[in-house]
Amino acid sequence: MPNNPVLRLTVRPRRERVTGGGKDDSKITPHYADRRRALIERVSSLVDPASPHTLWFAGHALFWVGVDLASLAPTYTPNDLFQSDIGIRLVAPWNTGYVIEVPATSRDALLQRLRQPSTIPQRVDISRIISFRPLHKEITPDSLKQAWATAALDGPAAPASFVVSLPPFQSVAARDAVLERLWRWMAEQPMILLGQSLPLESGSDLVLPNGQPGGAPLVPGAAAEQRRRVQISYRAGHHPRLPVTARLREALFQGSERGLIVRWDPVTPLAPARPGGGREPDLDREVSLDEPIVGHIDGGFTSRRYRPAVVWEAEPFLAPADLDTNHGNCTAALIVEAHGWNTDLDLPPLHCRLGIVPAVPRSTYSGPWDLGALILFLDGVLEAHPETTVWNISANLRHACERNRVSEFGHQLSQLARRHQVLFVVSTGNRTGDGEERIAPPADAEAALTVAGRLPDREGKIGDSCPVSRVGLGPDEMLKPELSWFSVVQVIGGRYGRASSYAAALVSRLAAHTWANLRQPSPDLVKALLINAADGGRHHYRRGYGSPVRPQLPWETDDGTVTLCWQGRMSAKLRYYWEGIEIPLSLRPGGLFHGRVRLVCILAPVTHMRGTNYASTRLEAALQYRDGKGEWTRLAGSLPSDTAEGIARAKDAKWQPLRFYNRQTRRGVTLGGPELRLSARLFWRDRYLYPELETDEVECDVTFIVTLQSADAQAPVHAEFTQAMGGNVEHAVIEPDIEVEGEV
Repeated sequence: MPNNPVLRLTVRPRRERVTGGGKDDSKITPHYADRRRALIERVSSLVDPASPHTLWFAGHALFWVGVDLASLAPTYTPNDLFQSDIGIRLVAPWNTGYVIEVPATSRDALLQRLRQPSTIPQRVDISRIISFRPLHKEITPDSLKQAWATAALDGPAAPASFVVSLPPFQSVAARDAVLERLWRWMAEQPMILLGQSLPLESGSDLVLPNGQPGGAPLVPGAAAEQRRRVQISYRAGHHPRLPVTARLREALFQGSERGLIVRWDPVTPLAPARPGGGREPDLDREVSLDEPIVGHIDGGFTSRRYRPAVVWEAEPFLAPADLDTNHGNCTAALIVEAHGWNTDLDLPPLHCRLGIVPAVPRSTYSGPWDLGALILFLDGVLEAHPETTVWNISANLRHACERNRVSEFGHQLSQLARRHQVLFVVSTGNRTGDGEERIAPPADAEAALTVAGRLPDREGKIGDSCPVSRVGLGPDEMLKPELSWFSVVQVIGGRYGRASSYAAALVSRLAAHTWANLRQPSPDLVKALLINAADGGRHHYRRGYGSPVRPQLPWETDDGTVTLCWQGRMSAKLRYYWEGIEIPLSLRPGGLFHGRVRLVCILAPVTHMRGTNYASTRLEAALQYRDGKGEWTRLAGSLPSDTAEGIARAKDAKWQPLRFYNRQTRRGVTLGGPELRLSARLFWRDRYLYPELETDEVECDVTFIVTLQSADAQAPVHAEFTQAMGGNVEHAVIEPDIEVEGEV
């Protein structure tokens, strides 16, 4: 059967300016009077320097304002009630609400506004607030106990590592007061020590759409130098997050009760899955110099068998004796030639070369582990090897990600991916107990491709979910994992192992070949093409969208299928239309659309780490057709913009950067014309986090994949589409060089 290349759309989008909705009197809830009365009582009691429940720093305090679930849409951000004209600032989204900074001097003005609101938007805000309390009261003892239990893997008497967040004050005086109390507390009761290196974030924690994160790079240094850098960064309006080591669990309670630390993110060493054992053959393997390279971040590589496949090798992050070379050898062998070790499995015959990054310790390792130092190390390795664009991480921290907050490891990995324009392929991790467990960091990295395990059936094809793999969803309902593949495989040494580690290795090698075959590759385009090739029709919390086997090579299609890809940049308050996408004749017999349509979209979002609501931008996209009345109607894509927030989050995962829609039209859809169009729009939330930006002018990178498929694989869909589109499409795939011998 002939293989046809994926095509690239070359037309420019038509843009149309749109305006958003606002807060009118129809948005005032029936609870207005009761909620206003309760809010006045809480503000009167708590916004008071004499209140024993409120922590004040240089005359400023942080409060959590909770809203009802129907009010989480950006339209209802309470920025009309809490405004700088009375000295109050919204500073961060937090769970089902917001953090505000209130000076004691603004108490009377706030109470006056609550008693006599002057505008309809202020009344809308009041009607939707259900809670008001000091921020440190939101950090519960149970959450601190869980954080300690997660980090203290070596027993309650051993130190535990965390990345901590300082309170998000805007006031410089309040920040100075926080640091003064923090250093004094650490000196008086040395239960907590700074790590060896720390990330310094920009004032907005912004990850720019062009892949360049804001803020200074990671820096190593002694404790005194670190404190100086923290002081400079925090006073300048940045939001540094500090690696620390806590000696006692009481440190967590004290730091939170004093309002000095608002988040404790546990950090544990990377842990690989346990591979099968056995003798390693001492055989060399010749690997073509044309094969793509996969960066192999694992326990190193010591086997002679694939030494010729190693292109480069970084200095080890840990002492060689502490590295899990057994696991590194197993995953490396799968990357080089998984099909050779597993002839009974349905795997494409692809080879890869290796770049070795020795960084994953043995499971028994109990030495120091500094996440900041690891990120600094990886940043240097990525910088040194720009020719390596796909990187495999078949190891995870030893605990599940949080439900509402992305881990520091996941966030930093996404920053590295955007900065260096690479694709990380990460395993979900393996469960440690009997029940299902959520994915483990850094599997919650937004920019990464997260892979779970899957069992083979009796014929060596994809079967059920792997029972040992960790499961989704990720933080803030992130659609993780995206893919799954064989996790029960034969590994080097000849024995069988079962782990999500091996599934990630299989996807990494396919991703590397996909990248190598594209004319204009990018991390998101490769990721989107692999997801487009998945065998599932919707996201499953254990399998993701399935395994990338339809087609087996994501950059190709059969005759009955056409896959169209393109990339662009979008900004807010504009609707974009990519028009003139012809419907092949084979898919519209008798004026009805018959076939399958799949739409995959990936947004490179603006993100932050100040609270919840990790992604500040979202993409709305729909593939549309003209119906029998000549009106544009959704064939596949996002729910309408006016869908209730709760419904759109639950059914459409509206704030997730990945959009995936699949539709099979069995009875046919009446067409009013032979064309489709892609309609898309970019939205923002929590704009107050980015005062230094003109958010409407910020452009975000977007990637689109559209697949049209006939039930008949022999139908001339690809040929018809290519002919109808003419110069509006081109091959997205590199053409093979063909040497023709002949006489001169």
